[in-house]
Amino acid sequence: MWAAEKQPTYAPELNLVGGVPADLTEMAKGLDGYLGFGFLAFAAVGLDAAYPELNLDSYFNDTGRQQIAEAKQNACVVELLTNYAFKKISDYTTSNPLDTPAWQARLAENKLGAAPPRVPVFQYHAGTDEIVATPQADALHKR
Repeated sequence: MWAAEKQPTYAPELNLVGGVPADLTEMAKGLDGYLGFGFLAFAAVGLDAAYPELNLDSYFNDTGRQQIAEAKQNACVVELLTNYAFKKISDYTTSNPLDTPAWQARLAENKLGAAPPRVPVFQYHAGTDEIVATPQADALHKR
């Protein structure tokens, strides 16, 4: 879906296939304390890599510093699901970075739906998806 927003000007010859998540803020709310928390944690690591001024490390407590450093070296998708299932942001931080204006601004910049794709879109989302919450996908469809 992100590629579809850019495709007309960047690579009009490509046939695109993509998917959600569309709203990282809503995703964070849906993953904090639930099965897919590891995806939330590593999405934050990825955003921090893309935007170093977010300074994710400054929010970590001792557990967060240790476990995220170890996971950066060894984590795979299976470990993100098993080792971090049902964890919470508060388990790893002294304060929630997602509550800060800097993080909120970057998450808003990374929200899908600002530029509707100029190609046909078939948007499907399993109603029982345990990782990517369906309400944010519905909101994208309406936008």
